Amino acid sequence: MKKKSITLFLFILISLLICDRLVYIALHGIEENVYTGQSVGKANQFNSVKDSVDLLVLGSSRAARHVDPESFSIPGYNMGMDGTHLGYATALISTLKKEGQLVLVHVDHHEVYDIDYEGDDMLSLLNESRDSDAMEDFIKKYYPEEIYLSNLSNCYVYNGKVLGMLKNAFLGKNTGSRSNGFSPLVPTKNQKETFEAILEESGITQRIDIQEPVEVNHRFESFVDFAIEVAAKNHSSLIFFTSPSLNKVDEEIRNSTADFFNTKGVQYLDDLDFFKEFNIDYWKDRSHMSKMGAELYSIKLSKEIQQVK
Repeated sequence: MKKKSITLFLFILISLLICDRLVYIALHGIEENVYTGQSVGKANQFNSVKDSVDLLVLGSSRAARHVDPESFSIPGYNMGMDGTHLGYATALISTLKKEGQLVLVHVDHHEVYDIDYEGDDMLSLLNESRDSDAMEDFIKKYYPEEIYLSNLSNCYVYNGKVLGMLKNAFLGKNTGSRSNGFSPLVPTKNQKETFEAILEESGITQRIDIQEPVEVNHRFESFVDFAIEVAAKNHSSLIFFTSPSLNKVDEEIRNSTADFFNTKGVQYLDDLDFFKEFNIDYWKDRSHMSKMGAELYSIKLSKEIQQVK
């Protein structure tokens, strides 16, 4: 009886592993042809152009919505992604091989000092790590258990991505020319009126308090060090920047942030106060510019980089 139970258990285990591998192969085959949506599409676009373009923009939605590669004199791609931070951006940087690129990485002041940030946003790239040894090694350094688990169950890498991936695979526009990754925001009349009401009630700008103690997050610093190392290896120009926002921090925090990057020997541009006067047409909300504001800022950023490179 005991021998039969063991045999049955092994049969079920082997069957599950086989099913897991077969489902993974099917999902991976679908993923390779998806170039829309944020589940897998934008990362696929990044992989298809990263070794051919001369400019890469990385960061959160404030990178994706604020920097138009068309404003630069070199071909580029904006890989800004909603809800991500430096961990995600650095995981992408780990895959770069082309020499002489200009790599722009968006950071916000509060992210530098966020004592709770551990870089788990990089885990949304687990599926990409299956095709990149460099990315797998990078993620494994911080989250080895996730890599071990994904090796045990291949399908695990698509956790939370399947519905979005399938939707874009069958309903998305995956043919024709690819975009440059820039995703500007165009407020509707109702959105603009709602935002005006919010500003009238609570003021145009809003102060962000940095959680005590005000110290650079060690993991954030390790990501910066890694990005610098990759850029040096590839003879690329690495520039960190903070785009305009109506969310403000104390001048002391801004100076400390500039000092941090200065000690690392890497260029940092603080454009928090790019707009000297408030114009609601330039904003979608306090942290995101509208398309009009983003286009003005992109032109300025391009000129600013030409001066500092």
